[in-house]
Amino acid sequence: SGPVERVERSLEFPSPNGGLLCRYVYEPVGAVRDIVRPYFHPVRTLGGREVTVFRPEDHPWHQGISMTCTDVNGENFWGGTTYVKHDGYREIDNHGTIRHDGWDGTPHTDGFGERLSWIARDGRTVLTERRQVGLVVRPADGWWRMDLAFALRNELTIPAVFSSPGAKGRDSGYGGLFWRGHASFVDGDILLAGRDGPVPE
Repeated sequence: SGPVERVERSLEFPSPNGGLLCRYVYEPVGAVRDIVRPYFHPVRTLGGREVTVFRPEDHPWHQGISMTCTDVNGENFWGGTTYVKHDGYREIDNHGTIRHDGWDGTPHTDGFGERLSWIARDGRTVLTERRQVGLVVRPADGWWRMDLAFALRNELTIPAVFSSPGAKGRDSGYGGLFWRGHASFVDGDILLAGRDGPVPE
């Protein structure tokens, strides 16, 4: 048999001002160590400015905007090395993948519903997920918004335990909705319902 060629599959959402507003890669291609989940990249403003980064040299497992977790029952759904309590970051063969299983309905310009499975390194399904993504675009007002909702279901016969380096003693913790932005974001402000302030270091 000959070689198998795989081409990543994605949805592209056009900007009302021309060009691409954002791309959602639902079947990524690459080394499992670094690319383990669907992601949005590029994501752009209505003016065409790109606000996501894909596989930066210092962290090639960072891809735009995605939903993930560093550790679910010992499985690494983040990519890269795994933080081990009292031992630091280590190369461990524990990378799971978040697999696209299908759409809920037909994707359209306003968004999509998706079914996914979080698959362990040995092939077990750890979690199933229902994902909803909505795009609200207001070119006359100069803005657009991405609405994201995630519902996870434990498929194990034991509790699903979510962890991170912060829970294992490191002075940082991360997981959930992840956005790798440009370095220019460092001096920006975060705007949240009821509060706002500088980007934390």
